[in-house]
Amino acid sequence: MEPNIVELPNIDFSEKEISATDDTIFIKTKDTLLFFYKKDSLYHTILEGKILAFGKNYAIYIPKNAPQGDKKIWRADWKIGR
Repeated sequence: MEPNIVELPNIDFSEKEISATDDTIFIKTKDTLLFFYKKDSLYHTILEGKILAFGKNYAIYIPKNAPQGDKKIWRADWKIGR
């Protein structure tokens, strides 16, 4: 059986955290939160910005395109599953 190969975008992986659930893998980098299904070969960008915390179905972050000096913290929620 061939292994799954996921081609990831050209992003800064110098600060990374990888987390896995039963069927999903999350990759947090300095500015991006991605996920992909273990049985799939496509990645999905959840959000871009300064990720402060994340879990299986949420992230706390400051958006990438927030106005200069805007320190508001956002929360994103999503449902992952098939």
